[in-house]
Amino acid sequence: MKSMSILMMSTGLAVTSVAAVAGNGAVGSKEVQRPVAAAAVVLTPVFTLPGTTHVAAGAALRNRPSAVINLSGVPSGYTLSAAYLYWAYASISGETADGVHNKMLFKGLAPTSSQVTLKGTTVGNGADPCWSGGSVFVYRADATKAIQSFIDAVGSLPLSYQVTLPAGAAGDVSGASPWSSAVPPLAEGASLVVILASASETGTTLVYDKKLAGRTIPGGSLAYSMSLVPAGFSTLMTTIGADGQVGGGYNDSATGETTTVNGTLIAGPGSTRSDGHWNGADGHAMPQLWDTATQDVSSLNDGSGTMSVLENSPGDCLVPVADVLSVK
Repeated sequence: MKSMSILMMSTGLAVTSVAAVAGNGAVGSKEVQRPVAAAAVVLTPVFTLPGTTHVAAGAALRNRPSAVINLSGVPSGYTLSAAYLYWAYASISGETADGVHNKMLFKGLAPTSSQVTLKGTTVGNGADPCWSGGSVFVYRADATKAIQSFIDAVGSLPLSYQVTLPAGAAGDVSGASPWSSAVPPLAEGASLVVILASASETGTTLVYDKKLAGRTIPGGSLAYSMSLVPAGFSTLMTTIGADGQVGGGYNDSATGETTTVNGTLIAGPGSTRSDGHWNGADGHAMPQLWDTATQDVSSLNDGSGTMSVLENSPGDCLVPVADVLSVK
């Protein structure tokens, strides 16, 4: 498992397997790994949408059967251009095209719509983030038609969405604490990225996930660059990731988890942001383990066409899922 209790979090640092005893009882063992510094990875956008901006939000799904994603910051007078739902599972051995993990039940709330099943594409997989072994798999589904049907039915964009795991997809949906129950497969969370257009919008939205999603940071750092970034005076960046957590001194300040963009520290200790990108904030206070962080990085877009990112996590295992930029 990743941590031994809510007050004794994982260090993500050794190669041997050690017994992990949670505050509520023993739940197994975890793989602890030495810090590894990865070479820089160059990302190209999987989607580029001119005349748009974006909003994004997420919800944690560990040991839960469902969760609600609440959007905020939706501008008035905009129409739907595209929407993508991301989710992930840890501690699974693999996935087939007709499996259960690459599907998510999805419906709009406030107002309520009918439920649909979204089928995702595997956009990345990698090492299990220090739980029960196996792998982590990240999925992306195109939710555009589903949300447009919700809009057509109710006359407006729903601001809340329910995501529900298919039957049998997760090992535990009892609501138990992640620190006392880690029964694989382990659902991580889900994030919705909604891309909006208007006749007066001059910005461009770029979505990056290939070669990033599932590239587990096993107690070390990950350097990558987003290419083909337009020059602009305004740049909004959303970072989606799995397995972030706090507790027992294992927060950004204690573990040194930081995010740097084009050489400037934007999150974590020493930054002007009050916290980091990897605190499990989409599931506070429980179950944590999922983050969707949006931040203004306008001053860091230097017009070079590249946004270079360094994610540093010397004390925990983290899983990048996707980055989204809106530039104008």
